[in-house]
Amino acid sequence: MTATPDEKRKQARAGVLRGTLLVDGDGHAIVDWSRNGWRVRAEKPWSPVGAAFDLVLGIRSDVGSVEVRGRGTIVRTGDGHVAGTWDLRTPSDPATESLLAVFLSNGTGAA
Repeated sequence: MTATPDEKRKQARAGVLRGTLLVDGDGHAIVDWSRNGWRVRAEKPWSPVGAAFDLVLGIRSDVGSVEVRGRGTIVRTGDGHVAGTWDLRTPSDPATESLLAVFLSNGTGAA
């Protein structure tokens, strides 16, 4: 998976021990994520590169759990992974936003 300059990550990604990205009711195990992107295990993309779709991010760790909805776009596929960007909607619950910030600043338990 070779990225073009405009596909490169804007933020460092945090690894994930227990996380799922839901797209059209199908769960995909999250490998890593950031506030603006994600990578999941998947043999083939569920949408063409560049197409937008609704998604739900769900992550659990020792800190707690968080679920956030947003819109995603696939930017790369290959090697059993799909990677993309997203526009996470700001959670309406300030506690969820704080938890999301903790997940990103401290990682989510992956080595």
